[in-house]
Amino acid sequence: MKDSKIPKFGIIDTMDLYSGKFYTQGVSLEKCLLKLKIPYDKLHNGGNDTIFTMQVFMKIINNPKKVPLQLSKKLLKQNNEQFKSGKDKLSQQPSKSKKQKEEGIQYKDFIKLIHTIKFNIGNNKSYLCLDIEAYEQNQSILTEFGWCIFKKNGTITKKKHVIVKENMNYHNGKKVPDHRNNYLFGESEIQELKDIEKELKKDIESVNYIVGQGINNDIRYLKYIHVNMDKFVSMRNSKVHKFGIIDTMDLYSGYFNVQAVSLEKSLLKLKIPYDKLHNGGNDSVFTMQVFLKIICNLEKVPLQLPKEFLKEEKEEEMIKENSSENSILKNKVKEESEIYEEYSKLISTIRHNISENKLFMSISIRTPNNDNNTDLDDKESIKISELGWCIFEKDGSVTKKKHILFKKYSTNQNVPDAYLFGTTETEEEISNDVIEELKKDIEGINYLIGQGIERSLHLLKSMTINVNKYVIMKTPKIHKYGAIDTIDLYSGQFSTKFKSLSESMKKLQLPCDNLNNSGNDTIFAMQIFLRIINNSKKVPLQLKKPKMKDENPDEEMKKELDQADLLKN
Repeated sequence: MKDSKIPKFGIIDTMDLYSGKFYTQGVSLEKCLLKLKIPYDKLHNGGNDTIFTMQVFMKIINNPKKVPLQLSKKLLKQNNEQFKSGKDKLSQQPSKSKKQKEEGIQYKDFIKLIHTIKFNIGNNKSYLCLDIEAYEQNQSILTEFGWCIFKKNGTITKKKHVIVKENMNYHNGKKVPDHRNNYLFGESEIQELKDIEKELKKDIESVNYIVGQGINNDIRYLKYIHVNMDKFVSMRNSKVHKFGIIDTMDLYSGYFNVQAVSLEKSLLKLKIPYDKLHNGGNDSVFTMQVFLKIICNLEKVPLQLPKEFLKEEKEEEMIKENSSENSILKNKVKEESEIYEEYSKLISTIRHNISENKLFMSISIRTPNNDNNTDLDDKESIKISELGWCIFEKDGSVTKKKHILFKKYSTNQNVPDAYLFGTTETEEEISNDVIEELKKDIEGINYLIGQGIERSLHLLKSMTINVNKYVIMKTPKIHKYGAIDTIDLYSGQFSTKFKSLSESMKKLQLPCDNLNNSGNDTIFAMQIFLRIINNSKKVPLQLKKPKMKDENPDEEMKKELDQADLLKN
């Protein structure tokens, strides 16, 4: 038992009781007895120590003049002399440095701060956790605001991520990652700074405490945009203020008796899953989670990400080693990270810089057994067994969807029945009419998308369809006609390697069924695209949840989605 919750059966540590009574770290049994003026003798005897521990418990809980089975008070003088003698020997050892002593005093203050928040601030008080991101080349240019309002019991009444409209052209990426478009806990908003200031000022007025990681920077930014913080007092010890400012770095120092560390290291140490740091909205939620983990000692914090996002401290240490092998690994990780950053910027470009009236085509082309060893340069040897495509806009409007099966080369006789979004057309083999229809549709669109789009482009060329004007887009550069791979979008979204279409759908919480059917795969690729680009809760033609591939409500979902709210980002 480490908090005020009363279980039916519990385990209580008298060291915790001592810490709570004297606002300090737990100490040895002997020091407890001395401090509480309880006579003792013959410690380190199992029977004696159980009685003395019971006496410590009774003294702290009931504060009686005399505890049960108390020894003669004459022993107290002897106890003090013996203990002092032991201390004299210790005093001959080198003393702590001034800095160590100051840190020790500070840690004690932070322990008291944790105790104060836990037990002396009412559960009905509101907290606002804040994170403000600025342009790395000029800290006076504010780019993002993230905040959430919550209570100690984990109830969240508001969470918000907003991008500053007038500063959208300023991108980080050299010193800190640019994850402004990767908010994991809802949909980002774009507002002018004056409107953000107005809304944030109103929310700050409604709460009792402001929480943040390295909160002084955020307070400085608030003052810069003329948000009055005069009534809020910085809290760094046991004193309770009606309106306070709490730094989670201080809580971390008090909790672990060490110097403060970064948000990422705090999350690692506390075993809180995380991703896409340096996004104002994400960081505000993760900072709230650190606060609640330390104050309430929760097994699972609100809005916790799935366990797959949990990172191991030993992995971080391994990468830091200076061996040549790990140096290679570090370079590889860095290269991959840079690629993922480019893909993340590509997502941002599509999201913000490609106009809504542009047309997209999702396409899937299958060959017999979908043989990836097919020589794509040998047009004569390529046989098409299935074609699927759909035309849509960024807002999710679908203007055409089509699935055609070519029986001569199809190896799956059940394909027509497997198409979930309409009626499959069947032909003996691909005809000029089909090629002309597809060619006409392609000429009318701006962007081709697909899962493994390069292969599709080669196959289109084998069908004498000219797609040379479509540039494969792997960077933020905008092209009038482009080819976009949903594999790259997935990597940019989650900063990880792509696995499979099925895994992508599962990760994005999109129901799917009857994969490896060109018609279905076309729709699913479109849904992945729209989910990532628009961050929308529901995508066009979305299947009902019971058809989620490999979904097991009792086991699989519990394992994969062990969280209070998903996302992100």
